[in-house]
Amino acid sequence: MDYNREYYTNGIVQLDAAKQLMRLMPRQADSVLDVGCGSGKVAHLIYEHILPNFMLAIDSSAEMINQARLLHPDSKVMFSHQKIEQFVSNQSFDLITSNSSFQWFQNYDASINALKNALNPRGVFVLQTPYKQNWCPQVSVLINEFFTRYYPELGQCFTLPCMHFDDPEQYADLFESKNFTTASLVTRNFEYRFTGDDFRKFFMSGAYKVYTHEKSYSVAIPDRFAEDLERFVSQKVINQSVFAVTISRVLACFKPHI
Repeated sequence: MDYNREYYTNGIVQLDAAKQLMRLMPRQADSVLDVGCGSGKVAHLIYEHILPNFMLAIDSSAEMINQARLLHPDSKVMFSHQKIEQFVSNQSFDLITSNSSFQWFQNYDASINALKNALNPRGVFVLQTPYKQNWCPQVSVLINEFFTRYYPELGQCFTLPCMHFDDPEQYADLFESKNFTTASLVTRNFEYRFTGDDFRKFFMSGAYKVYTHEKSYSVAIPDRFAEDLERFVSQKVINQSVFAVTISRVLACFKPHI
């Protein structure tokens, strides 16, 4: 599977969560920065919702940015390969967004400082991200079965590579410690009854990246591991017609403390 190429189609939950996140956004903003834009689908939803005079969308993956440019050749959104930890701009932004990307930031002190420096004093930062270590119980059951059957020793070496606070208030504490004010913070459980094929797409849009990421393990991943995981999931969806799934997300709006 080519994760970067298929993310645009497979990001079912990320898209649904983004639609909820847009409710926290102002209806007007002259300038917008989208952090972790992936292949650009949500960035365009945001652009169409707000119609800013200027919008920049960044991602730490060069291949994701290439996909965004290929998929949106006439876009009014400027796509750029940049990491938020190192982001510097002469442009200040009325709105900064992070949809399903915050958990992947590498350095949270540097990232939040970069966000604050890029934000207008009266601007807003809106965030949507998974929370809870067990962010989707159904995926946990599936992956535990996979490890038990095929890679029991490797399963003992797994650590979640991205940040999922168990308590949503910890997100408020983190930003308030960086001189932000919490304007809004809510949690939402997204519930689905997926067909087998849709469950596979959902798994491949997020969990697959988590469980095949080299930084998830304290030992080297076997060469066939990613292929075996994809095959296992494909076989499971053949044998089950409906998958009931619950995904926990936190949605928040922060403002610089003035």
